Amino acid sequence: MNPVLVCGRRRQSSFERSFNQIIIGGLEQNLGQPQQQKSEQEIRERIEKIKKKRIELKKKFDDDRIKRESLGLLYKIVHWDDIIEQDQIKNFLKSYLELGRHIHMHFTGPPGNGKKTMAMAYATEDDLHFIPISLKFIAGEKDEDYAQNIAIAFEQAKIFAPSVLFIEGIDKMIGDGTSNRAKLIMNELEKHLNKLDTSIVATSTDYSQLPEQFMNHFILHVYFIQPLKEERFRFFTKFVQQLKLEVQQSEIDQMVIQTHGFSYQNLIKMTEMFSKAGQSEITVENILEQIQSLQQIIKQTNEEEEEEEEKEEEKEEEEEENEEENEEEKEEEKEEKLQQEEEEEKEEEKEEEKEEELQQEKEEEKQEENEKKEEK
Repeated sequence: MNPVLVCGRRRQSSFERSFNQIIIGGLEQNLGQPQQQKSEQEIRERIEKIKKKRIELKKKFDDDRIKRESLGLLYKIVHWDDIIEQDQIKNFLKSYLELGRHIHMHFTGPPGNGKKTMAMAYATEDDLHFIPISLKFIAGEKDEDYAQNIAIAFEQAKIFAPSVLFIEGIDKMIGDGTSNRAKLIMNELEKHLNKLDTSIVATSTDYSQLPEQFMNHFILHVYFIQPLKEERFRFFTKFVQQLKLEVQQSEIDQMVIQTHGFSYQNLIKMTEMFSKAGQSEITVENILEQIQSLQQIIKQTNEEEEEEEEKEEEKEEEEEENEEENEEEKEEEKEEKLQQEEEEEKEEEKEEEKEEELQQEKEEEKQEENEKKEEK
């Protein structure tokens, strides 16, 4: 969060207030104990060290904010009433907030059906900091970088606690949990899962391959389905009422039928198409035309996403193959090294045997000489 200027004075952001509390607490703990007298020089050095650390963490937070913005991960204020339908899920989450419980949750289901929006509403309603991460956000050059970036995200969650750490697409992060990268990510997550005063919300599109033992860390699992027929009917009934259109039930039924397979996000997009249109421009025919137009867009988007997923899968398979090849090469090198060591040991043994034989021959010769001398 950027600092805000008010009447020539800079108001502290919540980030800075959190850090100031940590710094003040640290100073009181480290500098306010009379039994451990510290020189003025030591105090100044301690303060400078804390300030330097604060600047480093602040810069990292600002850099991460820019990165989140570029990946579409920024938080926006969402209330329960902003979410259409899904009352059962909302009421369930409200009950947890009323009890003051912060739990780890797994939201799964097709994209565009409110998983992220629900997590943001959960954060808004309980005044929790929302800290989102995704596979692209934690990506690095090496597998170890992924785990390190997760650790940084948890550090931010700790600073802002109580908070919501939102993990977008955990199925893309760890898959079935067998790859080296997935194991590093899971190990890092498990280090922190039970340490913070925070809720962790992980989302997935396909949960079938996720490792069960790891997913047991999440207390609540919620499946977000696409809007059902009756939900779409209520949506369009309310929609035409807001537009003050006179329509027949058969026309609403037609809208409901044509939007089969639409996500909640698709329905919202459709309503946004009419938000700037004049009242005289909106007709039932226009709405049905927009639905057909949106169907084509959805189809094209799905095809593009499938292509991208295929490319990602191919890339992952290629990386796994390279990893296997590297492992095989390492094994081969190891075997070659062992063979070489064995051969060297054999050579050494042969040399030792030769030396022993020579030594024995010398001793025998010496003994013969001694015997000859004695005979003389």
